Amino acid sequence: MKVQDKEKTRQKYVSPYRKRFANALLLQLEPVLDAIRTSYNPQYVLDEVESLIKIDPLLDVYEKCYPEVGTEAAMLNIDQINRDLRSQKNYKRKDEIEDLWARYLRDYIDTTGMQRIVSVTNTSRSLALQAIERAIREALENGQSPYEAQRQIEESVLQEWRRTNVFRADRIARTEVYTAYSLADFQSAQSYQIPLLKEWVHGFIGKDDRPGHIALSGVQTGLNDRFQNPATGASLMHPHDFNGAASEVINCKCSMIYNERR
Repeated sequence: MKVQDKEKTRQKYVSPYRKRFANALLLQLEPVLDAIRTSYNPQYVLDEVESLIKIDPLLDVYEKCYPEVGTEAAMLNIDQINRDLRSQKNYKRKDEIEDLWARYLRDYIDTTGMQRIVSVTNTSRSLALQAIERAIREALENGQSPYEAQRQIEESVLQEWRRTNVFRADRIARTEVYTAYSLADFQSAQSYQIPLLKEWVHGFIGKDDRPGHIALSGVQTGLNDRFQNPATGASLMHPHDFNGAASEVINCKCSMIYNERR
């Protein structure tokens, strides 16, 4: 499968999941807005934000994203590797890979995936606190008590949330779609009991290209060996490796291709 085809497949999922993550972020805020609306003093809501903003809306989207994106990625990679193999006895059946991916996915969501969901939720809580504090401060500067400015505070918080939501939903969707694709791509290759080589292919973005990822482009290594980013020293199994720093993952468009070791 050509790298350009991988990128097209990933891109087709970004837009729908951008909308789903944007909706999930709004659902996280709704209990906060309800509390502001019904509280005698919106300032009291500040102490409740952590318990009001829950992971559930995000978890629902993650649990749809990874199976949908990952299953297609694994199937496409299996097709490509099977075509390139010298012996048909090493072929993998698609149903084998689907079962493998389903098992891996359950473990991932419960561990690393959950860490990512909690991290995004904690950002939601911080942003909500900042937005409420700012709205209350503006109300006091205008000579209003928090109670008198209740409706204004609610609208201000919602406006601020919608403004940041555009950027956040896009970044989350891109990061998670590309991570799901890379994980499934790599897991499907690992299912073969033959020596494979993996090659890093840089996905050019423009002015924000990472020097280390450019340097890695074209580098080949054994399937279970790690790439070493010469610019950061990071040790990565594949592009979007969740064990790398966020700076290695967010908005990265790199891919991998696999070849049978000759």
